[in-house]
Amino acid sequence: KVTAVMGQSGVGKSSLVNALNPHLAVRIGEVSERTQKGMHTTTHSELFPLGNGTFVVDTPGIRELGFWDIFKRELPAFFVDFAELAPECQFSDCTHIHEPGCQVIAGVSRGEIFAERYENYCNIYDSLKNASYET
Repeated sequence: KVTAVMGQSGVGKSSLVNALNPHLAVRIGEVSERTQKGMHTTTHSELFPLGNGTFVVDTPGIRELGFWDIFKRELPAFFVDFAELAPECQFSDCTHIHEPGCQVIAGVSRGEIFAERYENYCNIYDSLKNASYET
């Protein structure tokens, strides 16, 4: 019955809340002329009623995302759009970064996986630590 709207700064979370109920008139910022992106406007979380006992929480934008207890070898499992192609990779332990015969990389080339999504995967992969396979 309560949904929180979360995401990066300036992506339109407050605009989405206004679209759900225009009478709320949640404050929104202008689009930056320089970047053509929304600007950080919401400074605190606020609960809004939508009716029928349901609510939405508009939250401030996330400026940085960090990961805990996720290691490089586990990351592909968090990218559901890789799931269909990854089992077809040439190597069973494919990182989807540089291996020949990687079907995820081929899927990006064919447009089956968004290039920006794959770029995000690579950036996250680079930020993660290797894990020992010993437990």
